Amino acid sequence: MPTNADPWSVAVVGAGPWGTYAVERLTALVRAGSFPRPFQLLVLEASGNFGCGRVHHDQQTESSQLNRVASQIAFAADETVSNILLPSRLRPTMAEWASEKFTQTGNDRYQLESTDIPSRALHGEALRDAFNTYVTALRDVPRVDVRLIAARADRLTPRVDGRVDLGAGPLLWTVNHVLLTTGHGAVDLAPYPLREYLDGTVLPSRPQRPPLASATTPPGQNRHASSPSAAAGTSPPPAPAMTRHWTLPAVDTRHSNSQDATSPRTTSTPCWHGAPFSISNGLWSH
Repeated sequence: MPTNADPWSVAVVGAGPWGTYAVERLTALVRAGSFPRPFQLLVLEASGNFGCGRVHHDQQTESSQLNRVASQIAFAADETVSNILLPSRLRPTMAEWASEKFTQTGNDRYQLESTDIPSRALHGEALRDAFNTYVTALRDVPRVDVRLIAARADRLTPRVDGRVDLGAGPLLWTVNHVLLTTGHGAVDLAPYPLREYLDGTVLPSRPQRPPLASATTPPGQNRHASSPSAAAGTSPPPAPAMTRHWTLPAVDTRHSNSQDATSPRTTSTPCWHGAPFSISNGLWSH
């Protein structure tokens, strides 16, 4: 059984946008309270891109854009949603971050108006910087241990004492809580997937006539003139009709919300695993 000398541990699985928001909230809560025991945070990200994750990584093409303007993007809670906040200097909005980067570098890619639509790469860079800011602020708190692990979590096993065993290949940790912020997975790029549903050969729908050998049609002569039907003054029999034939299975058209995860309110609620806990008067309660 854990004792008060053991760290109170939380694991965040997935360090994309939702993982960044989770680390921001944990950082604000830990900095605002005093704890009778050490605190440990494990962050697992399979891609190794901490802060931006796989979908929003900052090395992708600049032509891939978000679906919202810069003024709608932030990386931390503000006064409208919480009264436990990080200092304002640690939680700039997307537009404020870009303005500061432009001042520092003079690079035109950071010239971002509030009505501009940022690229995913630029958003990923901002997410990465925000994540690193929160981790640095959390590590500055005494008796806090933050570990960033570039590994894919592959198993969760509840324990009888209320804690959870979290595994990633040969690695294993026992933690008090696990927060799953894995977002959506990779998309199989198939812009026209009809061929996946066909159960046979696709044949042309227009009747086709087999081509005549050039030797049977003298130059300047109707190609049907030498046929018996043409000599008798009748039309040649039509070619057999050739039709398309396939079977389409029932397709489930229900899809989950595919909005960009550019603010803490744009995707589904992350899932906590472990015994319930809350923060009261600056103390963890379990």
